[in-house]
Amino acid sequence: GNNSLIDFNNHSFYEGKLKVMKSLPHSLNNSVTIVETNGNRDKNGLNKKEADNLVKKVIEISKREKDLAKEMLSTFGVLSPFSSQCDYLEEQIRNLASDIVDRHKIKVGTPYSFQGDERDIMFISWSIDNETNVSALNYLNKSEVFNVTISRAKISQYLFTSFSTTTFSDDSLLVKYLHKVKSH
Repeated sequence: GNNSLIDFNNHSFYEGKLKVMKSLPHSLNNSVTIVETNGNRDKNGLNKKEADNLVKKVIEISKREKDLAKEMLSTFGVLSPFSSQCDYLEEQIRNLASDIVDRHKIKVGTPYSFQGDERDIMFISWSIDNETNVSALNYLNKSEVFNVTISRAKISQYLFTSFSTTTFSDDSLLVKYLHKVKSH
């Protein structure tokens, strides 16, 4: 189907040359959810409120699927481009009931650890707030970081954000992407 996420990737990174290898079961168009958390990023790059919202959503979806047969369960990926946020998320996920982690094959990592790996549902914590130094956004503008981050979901993505898109310039890939998601 016409896939706005893949279109965005194509346009931004491959000048439209990427051939979509497999069509997704449903258009990801309708299944990108932005969760605005109003969190704050601390000096170590940690945004606890974003992480806590993300973990709540993981638990909620796991509960929704609790009666499904094992082979019907969604696999979950938890990703943040920033390692301090990743470490905190990993700790929080480890504290969940171990059957949640096992049943949904939950993987937590940075974009690098997700290269070549996909999950049905991706939970992405951007860990940026309105005060974040622009160098963090520049890091996200690296295509290998941004591209991998937004292209790991087979079915749906939840994007956890803590900043207003008007704070940063429109040439930020993240800002462009959020505008595109919101306009659908």
